[in-house]
Parts: sequence; C-alpha cells; structure tokens
Amino acid sequence: MCSIALSPGCSPAIALCLLVALGLGACGGADGDDRPPTPLEATLQQTISQRMGPAAKRVRCPQTQAPDRGAPITCQLELSSEVTIAIAVRGTDRADQFNWNARGLLDLAQASKAVADGMADAAAKKTPGQPVTRPVVDCGDRLVPIYPGASFTCTLKGDRGTLQGLRLTVSDRDGNLAWQILD
Repeated sequence: MCSIALSPGCSPAIALCLLVALGLGACGGADGDDRPPTPLEATLQQTISQRMGPAAKRVRCPQTQAPDRGAPITCQLELSSEVTIAIAVRGTDRADQFNWNARGLLDLAQASKAVADGMADAAAKKTPGQPVTRPVVDCGDRLVPIYPGASFTCTLKGDRGTLQGLRLTVSDRDGNLAWQILD
C-alpha cells in the first residue's frame, strides 16, 4: 500500500491507494441525490478525475461523518447511471487525511511496469544464464475501469530501440493481464 498527499504518482496495480488530505472532511447523502458534494467527495472526485478524465462522473459517500481509523466506509464512484465502482475510505492517524482504495480501476502506469517485468522474466526463463534487457512499456498514466475483456494499446520499446504496439487485455475480474505484441 502506498500513501501520499494529493500526488497523482502513487499507483499499485489494480487497486489505487492515495492519502487524501482534507480540510473539514465529511461524507453524506444517498445515491441519486442532487446535493453538492461534501469535502471528502469533492477531494476524491478531483483526485480520481485528474487521472481518469471525464469518465469519473461523481463520488457519493453514505455517512454524515468522516471515516475513522477503524472500519472503512464505502463510497461510490459513478462512471454512468448504470456503472459504479466501490471506494473503500479509511481514516489515518491524522484527522485530516484518508486512504482510499478503488478495486476495479487499473493504473496504466503500474500496469506498464508489471508487464515489462513479466516480459523480462519470461525472456530470462527462455534463455537461462543469458543477460536479458528489460523492455520499456508505455501505456500512459491514466486510470481506467477494468472488466474481463477490456483492452488497452501501449507502446513497447525493445532492446534495439524498436517501437511496436502492445495490446493489454484484462483476463479476469482480478485484473490479471495478458499481452500481445502487435504488428
């Protein structure tokens, strides 16, 4: 788990955990209401939207008080009227900060690193004892919703500097990825 203060660079695979700094954080409201967002909802919305873009419509939290360090509260990230992603929000030692984790979002920057590591490991197994150059995979740094069959196109730079397309496909609901080098 990683923790930072409102920095978009923190990114473990699949689940995203950020330390969110708030002024006077509180959650409130119910799904479907038209009330203005609470400070917690607005901060989560802004942080996610920076990396996800307009696909992140809004965040709603069910409680009228900020989460404490104990059990998390579950907020909902609305992607459309039919699609939401649960966000677990937990307080930290500091009263004005929270960790959040959104299972169902893929951090493409972290996926790039994981795929490059996997490719290097596979090459090392095929040629034991031989040096292996780790490829460079660039999928950008966006957050994207994941579901089995979702695919993303990336750039692969091999050891000779050759650029190729690379398609990542989500294999299952756990966010495992398969890759295919494109011609």
